[in-house]
Amino acid sequence: MEKIYYKHFFDLNNAKYDFEEAPYEEIEKHIQNIQQMESLLPASQSFYMLIDMGRKNIPYVSSNIKHCLSINTDNLKIPGTEEWIKNVFAEDRLPWIELVEKLYEKAKETVPASQYMNCAYTWNYRFNSSGKTFNLISHYTPLILNANNEHVLGLSHISILDVKFFKEVSGSLMCLNEHNAYETLCLISNPQVIDFKSLTNREKIIVKCLACGESAQDISDKLHISIHTVYTHCKNIYKKLEINSSGELVSFYKNNPFCFEDLGN
Repeated sequence: MEKIYYKHFFDLNNAKYDFEEAPYEEIEKHIQNIQQMESLLPASQSFYMLIDMGRKNIPYVSSNIKHCLSINTDNLKIPGTEEWIKNVFAEDRLPWIELVEKLYEKAKETVPASQYMNCAYTWNYRFNSSGKTFNLISHYTPLILNANNEHVLGLSHISILDVKFFKEVSGSLMCLNEHNAYETLCLISNPQVIDFKSLTNREKIIVKCLACGESAQDISDKLHISIHTVYTHCKNIYKKLEINSSGELVSFYKNNPFCFEDLGN
């Protein structure tokens, strides 16, 4: 069964992307930079992984992976992405593959080609290793693009959380804005695609207030707007986020706190 998912993954991508091979000298340069940085860092519950899309291998992975997943780095590099994918939790493989594809497509639709290198992606899934299941959260950035602005080499920073904190496979697309800060462009929780950028700053503030238990009257007083305006904003928020209840709104906020970090208190 693992081989079917592996084949589906690359068939899915090869149908749309030209997997060009990254130059070895460029790969080596990135490896040296990562190793230099890691020499200054202590052991932790996170590690870096360099992904060569063209060769479908993993030319570098942090030694921290031994502490996190009990995986020997040499055993992972040779079989590469096939070995990695087959250990993704069976129920999460296809949703994760489809989510990554959606995020790449969303980037092509919404981000100017000149800004592709400024994009960052996040996603999560469960992973099996040494008879245990782990919850992985990956922050991925492209390092080399081909002439068609498609990913050739990428870097993932992967963190480990207790599997009891697992939420359904989801992801986000972010891009540096004119203030050189990452701005969330979309959130995807399979099969739902949320265009987070469609929310105004005021709507984001209202989401945060509601999720923190404030009433419509509290929000009206805080923002100096009428309660009717608050209700109108709430109606628009529910429509944009495609939710139907305050419980779903609270869950959305708790699952995506990073989207509200720039709003203050």
